[in-house]
Amino acid sequence: MNGSNVEMDKQARRSFVSHEADEIYNNTNINECLETIASADEASRAMRGVLYHDMVGVAVNIFSSDGDLKLVRDVFRSYEVKYKRVTRVTSMPNAYRSCKSAIMNALKYNIPLHNDDGTVCGKTAIEGRARQARRDAVNNGVDEIDGIIRQLDCLARVMREKIGEGHTLTASQRGNLKTATEILTSLSS
Repeated sequence: MNGSNVEMDKQARRSFVSHEADEIYNNTNINECLETIASADEASRAMRGVLYHDMVGVAVNIFSSDGDLKLVRDVFRSYEVKYKRVTRVTSMPNAYRSCKSAIMNALKYNIPLHNDDGTVCGKTAIEGRARQARRDAVNNGVDEIDGIIRQLDCLARVMREKIGEGHTLTASQRGNLKTATEILTSLSS
């Protein structure tokens, strides 16, 4: 086949494909579906922004009241339990989990959630600052200490619950509880 025949075949193919696309467009709902999906994507992006701003507002109000990160986490968890019960889903939507992670990390690393002009910092910017703060904390050993504190707190809480339920602790467990309580007390003062 010479060059001009190949070019004609390409033109014929394009014409055929164009004609087929016109037929499909006229006889199916593909275009309507694409338009609906594009509208849904746009609405979803807008809702993710509203979700993030509302979650920042809740977190800031709760955290500002006493600076307790655990309280913010507990409020989000109680909301999640109720949402799952009402909607009968087993896990929260990805957008919610992503927003919660960004907000909790910002609070953990004392990253402001608002700009100097009072507007809410963007989620992507917060995530970047949190990544940097995490790297800095790891380099300074802070995360390791925070992990130990969380473990001690959990140990003390579990042992107190066991005592409250009428269980008796072994001598080793009583010693561990006393040590954990002393360490937590000394760290908090």
